[in-house]
Amino acid sequence: MTTLFNVILPVALVAVAAAVAEKWLELDLRTLSRSAFYLFMPALVLEVLVQPDLKSDELRLIAGAAVLVTVALWAIFEVVARLLRLEPQTRGAFLTVIVLTNAGTYGLPVLTFAFGEDALAPAAAYLLTFNVVLVFLASLYLAVVGQSSLRKALRRVGGAPLVYAALLGMALRWGGWTLPEPVLKAVQLLSQAAIPTLLVVLGLQLRRGLTGGWRSWHLPALGMVLVARFLVAPLLAGWIGNWIGLQGLAHTVFVIDNALPTAITTTVLTSEFESDAQFATVSVFLTTVVSLLTVTLWINWLR
Repeated sequence: MTTLFNVILPVALVAVAAAVAEKWLELDLRTLSRSAFYLFMPALVLEVLVQPDLKSDELRLIAGAAVLVTVALWAIFEVVARLLRLEPQTRGAFLTVIVLTNAGTYGLPVLTFAFGEDALAPAAAYLLTFNVVLVFLASLYLAVVGQSSLRKALRRVGGAPLVYAALLGMALRWGGWTLPEPVLKAVQLLSQAAIPTLLVVLGLQLRRGLTGGWRSWHLPALGMVLVARFLVAPLLAGWIGNWIGLQGLAHTVFVIDNALPTAITTTVLTSEFESDAQFATVSVFLTTVVSLLTVTLWINWLR
């Protein structure tokens, strides 16, 4: 219960407060989300990458483990999707909501509250892999399933500022350089706005995503999404993390990152690539609600 009240509840309260405030204040979701996407999150990634205590070996291990977990999940639940006889568009959404976790708007605050600032480095390494590799692979898959242009997927990833922040951060690390003091302080100021802004965006996106109408859902598929996200994915992450050599806090953060609810990004991707966006939206809402309990259990177990 301590974890629920001290770690999960603050995250939920900020998101709920934003959702409630939006009803009267008419908050501009696009401006907030673009500010987070183009300013605050890249600044956070850049700040973490230039920290001297971030281990390059750890970054590579987390990236490799994340890709392996994604491939394993995709293979397992591709079979499940075919057994459930899902239509191609729903199958694309089904697999996407399983492999993409909310490592940004949900994961960063939860891990920071649970384990302190030390968790930011491995969490940012996972988030970096998520944005550069996993979203790219999911976009390509949805483009193929939806018979859309691959150019859209390539253009989407190529325009992500996180990619350039990561490249700059890695170049500075490998070159042994540091940012000028005024620039570093500006980056730190921007990065401090990332977590609160991401939580506000989470609340607004969930509220607006569920006002577009409801229809009959594929309940067995939704049930399998819950099993995949909160049981299969973290168990796979624990095993693969051990096998690949992750240890200590990095291993713990990696497991919890894979026990998080579905990424809100999936609603954007499934809509853009003409997949089942409604299934993705319901999955985001359902996994976010259920995660209040399941993420609490995983944190308590791994502490």
